[in-house]
Amino acid sequence: MDDISIGIITTIVGLVIGFYSNYFIAKFNARIELKKSISEKRAEYYIELWKLCDMDIGTQKKQKERFDKLRLWYSKGGGLLLPFKATDRFVGALNLLENSKDKKLVEEELEELKENLSWLRTEMKYEVGAYSRREAEKKLPNIKIREEKEEEEKEEEEKLKELTKNEEK
Repeated sequence: MDDISIGIITTIVGLVIGFYSNYFIAKFNARIELKKSISEKRAEYYIELWKLCDMDIGTQKKQKERFDKLRLWYSKGGGLLLPFKATDRFVGALNLLENSKDKKLVEEELEELKENLSWLRTEMKYEVGAYSRREAEKKLPNIKIREEKEEEEKEEEEKLKELTKNEEK
């Protein structure tokens, strides 16, 4: 190849790389601008959702009320502001709450519901910048300790029930 052909090819490759670089930079900047433009509205909706993620959901009545409130929040526009991971947790919680309309949730379902609500809160913290992604993927140390204590208490309770059954026989 002669020098002119190499120059033309180099120019074309440079133009293509420049075009795609500008395209991706513009796309990235547009996404940042979009996030900035909705951040105030998102904060308002997240404060409302934060309250709806309260763990006081032990009764079927409270679960039905929570389901109704979460559906209303979502349909009023809150759902538009949830990122993918948070939406997944939100829908998981809604599905469990919807099941509670017909029957009382068993302990495992109640725990899964609480886990979804907790992770939903974590995702909100990540989205508003309170947590990094790395922090959002960890459990808080004090929560781990509390969960371990609760697990030990459940085990002791089950042992006590078993002993009581054996004594009755």
